[in-house]
Formats: sequence, structure tokens, C-alpha cells
Amino acid sequence: MWDLPIFALLLGLNIPILPFTAKEVGKTFVIRTLYANIITSFRLFLFESMPVITQSDGLIVIYGGVILGVGVGIVVICERIVTELNMSITYLYGEGGFLSKK
Repeated sequence: MWDLPIFALLLGLNIPILPFTAKEVGKTFVIRTLYANIITSFRLFLFESMPVITQSDGLIVIYGGVILGVGVGIVVICERIVTELNMSITYLYGEGGFLSKK
């Protein structure tokens, strides 16, 4: 996408959202999110040079889905937020939110 490395896209698409969410969720959340984005981008940069393990699209989809599902499951069990989209949904449907059942 746009011929940019994945780590640059991660930072480029997530960091502009942070100032808009700062008022709602607080400075601590923004700092932690920025830290997580920088660490994730750095790790993606390191993994970019790793050799390809398999060319099978089926295995890539299965293993990627399992790893992503386990990661999101852990986050949900710990009652944390995965992305800005989840944060928006939590706000809209949460107590007092626009779409909450009052």
C-alpha cells in the first residue's frame, strides 16, 4: 500500500489519530499507545528482513488467524482495547455513549 514499509504505515496511520483521542481517554493512554506503536513499528522493521518460511497461502492464513485470534482473545479477557476502532465502539456503546441503552 502506497509502496511504504509496514512499520511506516503503522506509525503514519495511527499517530495522527492520537491527538483527537487525547481529550476523551487522557494523556496516559495516549503516551502508552504511542509507546506501543513505536515498539511495534521497531519490531516490524526488524522482522522485515526475515526470510519467508512458506509460500503456501493456506498456511499463512491459518497461522495468521490463530495468532491474531489468540492475541485479541487475551486482550479481550484482560478487558483492554486493541485499536482505535475498538475504542470508538466502546465509547459509542458504553455507559452514557451515543448508542447506549439508557
